[in-house]
Amino acid sequence: MKLRPRLRLSLFVLIVALGFCGQPSARFLFGGPNASTAAAATSLRASHIITTNSGSISEIVASQPAGTVFSLACGLYRMQKTIFPLPGDSFIGAGAIDGVPKSPPCAMLNGSVVLKNWTAGSGASAGTWYGTLSSAETIRQHSLSRCNSNDLGCEYPQDLFFNSAPRTHVTASFPPAAGQWYLDYTGAVGEQVANTVYVGDDPTGSTVELSVIRAAFAGFANNISIQNLTIEKYASPIQRGAITASGNQWIIKNNWLALNHGAGIRLSESANALIAYNRANRNGEIGIDSSGGVGNVFSNNVVTQNNFAGTIYGFEAGGGKFSTETGVEVINNIFSYNNGNGIWGDTEDTNAFFSGNTVAHNLINGITYEVSHTGTIVRNTLIDNAQRGPGQCIAPHIPILSGHDVCTGLGTCSGGGCTTCTYAKAEIWLHTSDTSTVGGSVSDGNKIISNCGGIQIREDNRLNVTGNTVSHNTLILHTGSAVISNILGGWSDHGGAGLNMYLPLAANLFDYNSYTFDSLGAAGANQWQWHGDGPHGNQRYDWAGWQAEGQDQHGSISP
Repeated sequence: MKLRPRLRLSLFVLIVALGFCGQPSARFLFGGPNASTAAAATSLRASHIITTNSGSISEIVASQPAGTVFSLACGLYRMQKTIFPLPGDSFIGAGAIDGVPKSPPCAMLNGSVVLKNWTAGSGASAGTWYGTLSSAETIRQHSLSRCNSNDLGCEYPQDLFFNSAPRTHVTASFPPAAGQWYLDYTGAVGEQVANTVYVGDDPTGSTVELSVIRAAFAGFANNISIQNLTIEKYASPIQRGAITASGNQWIIKNNWLALNHGAGIRLSESANALIAYNRANRNGEIGIDSSGGVGNVFSNNVVTQNNFAGTIYGFEAGGGKFSTETGVEVINNIFSYNNGNGIWGDTEDTNAFFSGNTVAHNLINGITYEVSHTGTIVRNTLIDNAQRGPGQCIAPHIPILSGHDVCTGLGTCSGGGCTTCTYAKAEIWLHTSDTSTVGGSVSDGNKIISNCGGIQIREDNRLNVTGNTVSHNTLILHTGSAVISNILGGWSDHGGAGLNMYLPLAANLFDYNSYTFDSLGAAGANQWQWHGDGPHGNQRYDWAGWQAEGQDQHGSISP
């Protein structure tokens, strides 16, 4: 089946592109980064200039009429209360930014407090430095998220930074070691004073910051624009963002979102949002997160090195997650070096469109489409996902993979079972989804370069896995002379009932895919699996056996 290009813009975005004056902005319509957001309309709106001496931004916003354009001058805006925009408000940082910011924009919203007045510990706290927080700096709230170690504090929203480098929050080990920090809420350890922070590194000469404010922007208002801002070090809880939007028609562009505990950007039941040309890097849980939305577009963002807080990979962590979304478009982004999935469509997504993305060096799957329907995954480039590497190491002891501390010493891993490839993961993973297309035509095929995984359809008991087509994809698999670590083809998790995905009536088909291996030995090995007499009906096959099962009848293999 040949797919038609799908470049859908919501009615709202189209109106913005036209500038309400009948003449389309070609740069906006065709992906240009600096198109006007309705310049003709904004010229009629109230405007207000904000500087670092203006006082509380949230109070200024509440005092101005809805639809005001707020221009933020260069400078550091630290410890501002969360801003709740009124309908139609815009927030524009100083300067012109062409595309994704290459460095932090000069108007900087910072949700942290600088900690000073440290004391060297003794006795039970020997080898640490400590300081007691004020009531305004203390956060007791925590989420129900699970962490990759019992000693990680990812469920607590605050993080601590030395010169903007995150330290690992430990909750069971005391005293904290180098690269770690500990917050005693009750006064039970060390100096036995409640709300005391302990650090395992000498803070002398360093700027030490603790994130405190929950979010930079949040609310339910519609038609909001946020552009050209640095937004960093917010204590956003897991599954919340430094920008948390629950309204419709938000435009979030050209921003730098970093070192926030939960997500950089979080949409919740929003419709027709445009999230474009942002850099979301080194956030505690995930770069971009969206659920329950309709018609949202995520375009040309760079999302990298997220999940430094150590949120468990199966919960919600990594580059971008999109769940219970209808018609979401994730196009032309870069998702790289994230400690989790690169792109994750999860749970009742319908008509998701993942196209033109570069997805590389993520720790878990490159692209996952899970328990969802009618997805389209086309024209993406995937490189060396489902494996560990030094580029994912952004804090001591993060990530932790299968119980192993991957990043102590940057990129190191030791102990039994410590491997490069992440077990049972893939470059593209159709996990218990139906009627979805991976590739589909010569012009729509995905390109995969990997030594750990390829494309796999997987089934458990949550959904009938039917009608999936994997075709016209190019796979270059560097396995030496061995079988690839994470097998190609199909996998069922639940015994005899799982054989349903293999039946002809299930109509799950691989075809027209090309596979290039390093050697004749690898090309002749059992690189694929489908139904048969193996455990849970998963039988491994060489190329001839794979084709005998009706798969890749028009495919090719080399050498």
